[in-house]
Amino acid sequence: MSTKPTAITDWGRYSELGVTDEGSARSAIVAWGLAHRAMALYAGGPEPVIRRGKKQWQAFAAEATVPELRRALGGILFENHLQARRSDQTTPIGAPIAPVVRYSSLAVTDTSGLEAATKLVAATYYRRPGEFAYQAWEFVNATYFGAELPWPLITWGLTAHGGCLGYTASAADRSRPPRIQLHPSLLGGTEKENPWGISPGMLGAAFAFDTIVHEAIHVSVDYRLGGATGESSHNCAEWIAEVNRLAPLLGLVLFQAGSNRVRRVAVPDAPLTKRGKVQTKPVRQSDATLNGRPAGFDLVARFPRAVRLTLGQRDYYRRNALPFEHALQAGDVGTKAAERF
Repeated sequence: MSTKPTAITDWGRYSELGVTDEGSARSAIVAWGLAHRAMALYAGGPEPVIRRGKKQWQAFAAEATVPELRRALGGILFENHLQARRSDQTTPIGAPIAPVVRYSSLAVTDTSGLEAATKLVAATYYRRPGEFAYQAWEFVNATYFGAELPWPLITWGLTAHGGCLGYTASAADRSRPPRIQLHPSLLGGTEKENPWGISPGMLGAAFAFDTIVHEAIHVSVDYRLGGATGESSHNCAEWIAEVNRLAPLLGLVLFQAGSNRVRRVAVPDAPLTKRGKVQTKPVRQSDATLNGRPAGFDLVARFPRAVRLTLGQRDYYRRNALPFEHALQAGDVGTKAAERF
């Protein structure tokens, strides 16, 4: 008797791929996997394999659990839609993906009221900061990600130990849309004089906006690119690729992200070994560069704010001049957390 999960029975959502049941789902994985070689990114496993042959796809289809099948089929639907948009000259850049496609790999069957519901909750419980968060998200999603990110639940509250500006929680199997938590002190009026080692004068809408951009990259890696495959959510090929794609769009053209790797380097002034070789030691080094010079990995992990601050773009945060209309333009949101939320 099979021990594979059978919780997902709604195969009809993949009908355009010729799927009617679990058996046809496994056949579709092979056929469409060969058509879209990059679908390995969506198929799960310890790391993505960009090019798989027929035997590899057959082995995956035969052994995959139902959640893995659903994830791969959702990715194929996603890629089909993207290819259709690339070939359709009438589809404007940034046009939203239809909900049935955007959430095809999620355990979500009706998303018609999801966006309106989360906006209403945010505005009711977090007032203007809640409205702002979704206004910023919509701008970021449409402008930098082609409206391809799944719709998140965005809340405001303390993060772990108060050390994180924001936090994104994604289901490994995409069984639900992402959740994003933003720290209230992002908007200024903080009870600390120097939160996160940042001048209070730089906190506000622009600082919160860059934090939302950061969290959107996490969502993109998790839901568009199949998940992080490196040693951490920041030190991975997917995160670095997204940072390098977005840096020019954010005006940070001097920055080039790179991985953080352990290398052996010569020990200064150390005598030669007994074999006459130079003594070495393992050291972590970043491949990132700023203006052509080596840059610390914190600029990659804390992108984009760390890059802006290193470049001395403090006026960007002080001006709070964002390229879209938002709820925080109405004026000060208060000096204490209780007044802001």
